[in-house]
Amino acid sequence: MKYKILLLASSPAFLIKKQLEQLSGFEDKLILMNNWNNPDTELYVKEFARRGAEAYNCYYNAGIATSWNFGLKRIMQDSDDYIIILSASMILNQDIGHFISFIEEDIMTHNTPGCLYLRNGDKPFHYFGITQRGIQTIGFFDENFWPAYYEDRDYLYRIKLLSLPRDIVIIDTSNLSYAQGNSLAINSDTGLMSLYQYNIVRITDYYQRKWGGPLDKEVYRRPFNDPNAMINSWYIEKPFHHPILNDINFLPSQPIIRY
Repeated sequence: MKYKILLLASSPAFLIKKQLEQLSGFEDKLILMNNWNNPDTELYVKEFARRGAEAYNCYYNAGIATSWNFGLKRIMQDSDDYIIILSASMILNQDIGHFISFIEEDIMTHNTPGCLYLRNGDKPFHYFGITQRGIQTIGFFDENFWPAYYEDRDYLYRIKLLSLPRDIVIIDTSNLSYAQGNSLAINSDTGLMSLYQYNIVRITDYYQRKWGGPLDKEVYRRPFNDPNAMINSWYIEKPFHHPILNDINFLPSQPIIRY
């Protein structure tokens, strides 16, 4: 089967260095998004590119949802079967090939394979997979949740509303991986933390307006209670604000360049 592995890089650099070891041998499958201006991180990202990875640098932090969508669009372009998305703070206890084997066995075994493959535990979206069917059915992640958080919960709520057969496959990956600290990338850098804090009120407000309530207390069955809106539809609602840069909507429309 054809697949890709997406890894997001920001800070600190030692996490990316660790990934060089963990993903050795999978460089030709790897898409790496560098979302921060940490020079040490960039060195390791360039090393990934030298070893054959499809590595990109973002002019400004593209955010989690936009970066995940970049990977989803790439497998749509190349007609891949699925993509695995890996957080830089995820430490693998076993080769990622174990997760690859699980997904491919499930796809081949069932007439209706899972849309979304999640690890169990308290940080499921640190390490997950999405199939072509998942993208076509659930859609892309809502990029209004910039730079981070809520994009995964929004996705799960949409899946719940769609009531898909075998939509989410939960696997016990406690022996495969563990998250090295909650939101370690954001907490390790004052610039990243300020970016998140600057936007958290807007993100929270957007989620509540979109679904009629806060997390786990959603009411609407259509975005913004619009009966004509598709569950998987969204559009950039209004300009994002950056504590350092100007209005995001006035920055270059193509912030991503390939190393």
